[in-house]
Amino acid sequence: MNKKTNIGNKFLGIAFLFLFSINSYSQYTGELTPAYYAYAQNRNSLISFNRLLPCVNKTLSVSIHILKDSLGQTNINYSDITAAFDTLNSKFSPICLKFKICNVDSISNFQWDSLDVNDDNGLKEEQQLITNHHIDSTINVYFIAAFNNLPLATGFASFPGGCDNIFILKDNVNDMTISHEFGHFFGLLHTFGDGNSQELVDASNCSTQGDFLCDTEADPSADLPSQPPSVNNYCELANPLHDANNQFYMPPTDNIMSYYGDCRCKFTNQQYAIMAYEYLTNRKYLW
Repeated sequence: MNKKTNIGNKFLGIAFLFLFSINSYSQYTGELTPAYYAYAQNRNSLISFNRLLPCVNKTLSVSIHILKDSLGQTNINYSDITAAFDTLNSKFSPICLKFKICNVDSISNFQWDSLDVNDDNGLKEEQQLITNHHIDSTINVYFIAAFNNLPLATGFASFPGGCDNIFILKDNVNDMTISHEFGHFFGLLHTFGDGNSQELVDASNCSTQGDFLCDTEADPSADLPSQPPSVNNYCELANPLHDANNQFYMPPTDNIMSYYGDCRCKFTNQQYAIMAYEYLTNRKYLW
């Protein structure tokens, strides 16, 4: 199996953890460029969302890389990883896309178990890690103890156009972080878009604001990650918020690409259509 030596990470989806309310945490995209948002909006305009969802009828190979600590321990249960992938497969089943773990290795360089990211040295460390362990034509998922310089991060993934890499914190294998990052891997934005959009509750500008999708409700998470809105036990906003038209937000707290923690459980039809499109258009080389 050949190993890829060029990191090529053009776009990253990064997840951050905030323990600010009941069963709720947020995730934040810190490396997306305006060019990618422009691409995403144009891409969405090319997809017919009124058709039945395509069945891509494909099982993709996943290579798992687990970093060891200084004592040679992986500090993660493989059964938790397989359970997370069972959940992932159930979430992608509407477009007949499956993921099979085909390669598993443990990496002894414990310095990489606490990986520098988001600076020049971080790029060097990530480059070294990928150069030594990346397996071409598969989705490479790295389980790591911590991301230095991003202490609240729980995971990040390359968008289409980047490498075939996903990084997940070992402590977050049991929640929706993996499904969320696979959503990014296949081109999905967060439900609130770039955090600076002004999507209206009445959906009148849903194709030009937020995530450019009209079946994900307007999300008021515009000031993330500094002060994300909290939710109650019913996955409703704990404090009412209004849009520019003074209408109450009813955000998609159940959407996997939102920041609402344990409330998240589903993708929408339009999100599925995008992920199928990105596989067929930009990631079909995976096997």
